[in-house]
Amino acid sequence: MLEAQKERMIDEFAQQLMYQGMSFDQYTKYTGATKEQMMDQVEPQAETRIRTRLVLEAVAAAENIEASDADYEEELKTMAEAYGKDVEDIRKDMTADVEKMIKEDLKVRAAAKFLADNAKEK
Repeated sequence: MLEAQKERMIDEFAQQLMYQGMSFDQYTKYTGATKEQMMDQVEPQAETRIRTRLVLEAVAAAENIEASDADYEEELKTMAEAYGKDVEDIRKDMTADVEKMIKEDLKVRAAAKFLADNAKEK
């Protein structure tokens, strides 16, 4: 779980670099950092993300929070805009695993919103 999260974080960073016009390889050559060193650097944040997600998943389960069809459709629209595609193209390209992952992410976001909406000051 930790290794997968670290990989995901490095992939997200590489995507951000691409948006800025730099490849991950160019970045590592420029900085002298290796992927392994970067994986070590992101480990604390990866652990925090995992713990946070597990808590939010538990909140979602305890409060029977699910991703609505409307939220899922809105997410598909957002993805289509980001990739410059039609929603139907996104839907056709999507595997069942990716659909499940998106719905799980939406459920976790809804749990975070639930906590924020119901937080009380002491």
